[in-house]
Amino acid sequence: MNAPRTRRAGLASCVAAVLIVLSGCAQQQSPELRPAAQQTEVPVMTEPQVDRVMNEVADVVAAADKAGDAKLLAPRVDGAETQLRQARYLIRSKQPKYPAPSPVGTERLVDAVPVDQPWPRFFFSVTEPAPDAVPRLQLLTQQNARVPYKLSASATLLPGVTLPRTAAPATGVEALPIDDQTGLKLSPVQAVGQYADVLTSNTGSRYANAFSEDAFRKAVVGEQDAERKAATETCEGCFDYQVTHTPRQNWVWAIRTVDGGALVLGVVDSTRTFTVKKQGAKLPLTPELQALSSKQEATKSAEITSVEVVAMHVPAADSKQPVQVVAADRGPVKATAS
Repeated sequence: MNAPRTRRAGLASCVAAVLIVLSGCAQQQSPELRPAAQQTEVPVMTEPQVDRVMNEVADVVAAADKAGDAKLLAPRVDGAETQLRQARYLIRSKQPKYPAPSPVGTERLVDAVPVDQPWPRFFFSVTEPAPDAVPRLQLLTQQNARVPYKLSASATLLPGVTLPRTAAPATGVEALPIDDQTGLKLSPVQAVGQYADVLTSNTGSRYANAFSEDAFRKAVVGEQDAERKAATETCEGCFDYQVTHTPRQNWVWAIRTVDGGALVLGVVDSTRTFTVKKQGAKLPLTPELQALSSKQEATKSAEITSVEVVAMHVPAADSKQPVQVVAADRGPVKATAS
């Protein structure tokens, strides 16, 4: 693949300057050139390296998507991204009209590469999957120097939101400890954990007011309310319904934003469980759940596991703004029925 056409002005427009300092001339001596002042922290990847990584990842994903074969993802994809695509391939093999996974895209809008980062390393890239498509935030991770960067998670930008600004690509961004709340309203781990609780309990969560309203939360909670209503009202006393959203341990990444806050991305595992309580009751499954479970209905119980990728802006500690979810993605990855 040719190098992508990019727009890398960055989320900030500042540019780093390098000053060359010359010593004064001593009498009857030649001028002495002193070393250029060096930026002490530089991005762990150069722009050409990011170009190469993103091109290779996009090629691998495109080939796997076309073949519907998750094994082809292995060289450059892992984690939540593999889970979501693998499940979608399976569903589409049985339900061809089910939406295809979003491509990575070759149009990059901005890259955010941390500076002086030990392994495991990561960087963010915002891409436009197709002309006029909604941009997606891509997370690339590298476990050690001997393996390539892989696409580990991605999320679509939500309607009406703007990504927080980060330092210019040439400067690099600061990667933040995920359990450190210094200077922030919440630590990255706290932010993902509290949002997971909000997805589970909605306004009943004690953390509900810490987050602004967002389209993803509205969709998830709306689906849960509809399922709960169907389970309890369509056939009174027939089914029990439970839902949980649990942050995945060690699956949180964060970088500093120019306003002193943080851009945080985390993975959440969601489980919805239906238990048949009345003898003779049956729970019909949707086409995608039929594809994942190889069952058309449940007479005892059904469990649906989904993977959720959420990105949010955590404000600085002195800000009056709530935490705002800026990008998200979600899909079922497993279903069982008996």
